[in-house]
Amino acid sequence: MPGPHALYVARRINRSRQLHTAGNRRGSLQLLKTEVRKNPKSMELRIALAELYRGMGHSDQAGRWGIAVEGWTTSIERDRLARLLASSGVTAQDIEEFLVLPPGMVAARPDIVALLDGPAARYRERFAARYLERFDRDVSASTDNRGAGFTTAASVGFGLAIGTLLLGILAVFVAAALGFTGSPQIARYVLLASVALAGFASLMLTAAAVAQRRWTRRTASLCLCGLLVTVGTIVGFDAMAGG
Repeated sequence: MPGPHALYVARRINRSRQLHTAGNRRGSLQLLKTEVRKNPKSMELRIALAELYRGMGHSDQAGRWGIAVEGWTTSIERDRLARLLASSGVTAQDIEEFLVLPPGMVAARPDIVALLDGPAARYRERFAARYLERFDRDVSASTDNRGAGFTTAASVGFGLAIGTLLLGILAVFVAAALGFTGSPQIARYVLLASVALAGFASLMLTAAAVAQRRWTRRTASLCLCGLLVTVGTIVGFDAMAGG
């Protein structure tokens, strides 16, 4: 496909500059973008568009539209373009479309090849590492939240166990002081209730560890202890009720 006539290119560039001078930056940029997409091999149009972006301080876009012109972009513009490519997820298959270049032109431009193999590849690795780190933090936070309810239940269970035991001891002393003959029976019930609550709390701590994916040998021991205490308490209550 033949390129545009030099006079046509000059007129379109001049029109874009007129729009820019009049304060219509968007119109100026859009005009040149349209022309570059229609005539992707025109380096004059690309330079005119990239210069507009350079003047506006948009180094990444200046690099995007000017990278096809060998030696034209600055090191900062190439670096910003590399970051843009990495953060936007532009793949090797998409690069020609992203840079608005005809097939085969990417491989023929050393500046583009060096950019893709160097800074862009390093930024991709860095962004991927950050993404994995953020993902791990999110997973960790979500598992901690999943276990929060069990941890709260365990705290309540242990608190009730201690409170029940203290109140039970007080009740036994009061009953003994008043000469109530059933104080030993009260003591046994209080002790069983406290043990049952402690067993429940142990099971809740085990559930929290499972929810947070922190299953260890200590967690297994805690689970076994909680089960034994709970079963023992049920058997004890049953025996007392039968007696």
